[in-house]
Amino acid sequence: MDTVLLVSGASRGNPGPAGCGFILCDDAGNVLANGGWYLGDATNNIAEYTALIWGLRNASAAHASAVEVYTDSQLLVAQLRGSLKVRTSDLKPLYHRAEKMIAGLKGFSIDLVRRADNRDAEKLVTDALYAREPVGDYLVGMDGQQVSLFRVRQNEDDVPTDAEEAEGSVGDYLHKGGAYELTVKSRLEIVNDGASQKWSVEAMVEGFELDGAGRIISLEDLQYDLSCAVQLFDGREIARVAPFNRIEPTMEHLARVLYWELDRMLPDTVRLVQVGIWSSEVGAKMLYRAR
Repeated sequence: MDTVLLVSGASRGNPGPAGCGFILCDDAGNVLANGGWYLGDATNNIAEYTALIWGLRNASAAHASAVEVYTDSQLLVAQLRGSLKVRTSDLKPLYHRAEKMIAGLKGFSIDLVRRADNRDAEKLVTDALYAREPVGDYLVGMDGQQVSLFRVRQNEDDVPTDAEEAEGSVGDYLHKGGAYELTVKSRLEIVNDGASQKWSVEAMVEGFELDGAGRIISLEDLQYDLSCAVQLFDGREIARVAPFNRIEPTMEHLARVLYWELDRMLPDTVRLVQVGIWSSEVGAKMLYRAR
């Protein structure tokens, strides 16, 4: 299905109280979903990127195969078209997440519109800022939570299927609280004083809520984020790469640096628990956790 996505974000103070909003329509102009979300203190650019990511999440929930995006943010259009580099550290994780979501579509375009032509999306931003809470009729929340995990019966005459009856029989534990942990692994090779060193990298995340697919985070997304952090140093002369041009590339330093690089890329719905570095050659493993 082809869809049209209008996105908007705003910050009062830049940075200051911020909100984002989107409207998702089918190619006939019918509204499939819309929403506004209060973000707390953020910049205009963060709000714009967040609006895009939230809108794309809803497009995915609506089974959209192609998305035409319209925004009044020149920066968003220029960066996603590749004509402007993403230089600020606070935007890089959002850019990579948006880029990854776009790669999963069969078709994507983004174009600039006048603010006057984006007033409906801007109103959702304003409403969310005023209410300090979500507004609209969205399919997936800003936190990735599906509005309804199970099919809702339309009327009392609907007869439950065998699957629904079975679902009810396990309902006592479906919604009990608890934490989930997910671990992924990667490999890192660095060159230090002309000698190659190979390390294994392990990252563990924790989450308390599940998305519409029953996951704390997509395994592919987490593996991709870890690989992005690793690629900053993989195969390179480590003494020429910051911050290792100032500190030694010990297991301790590597674990800490990779932790904070990865932490910036992850969505707010999960928490990075630890990053581990180990080598089979020396038979040692180092774990780093933030306090």
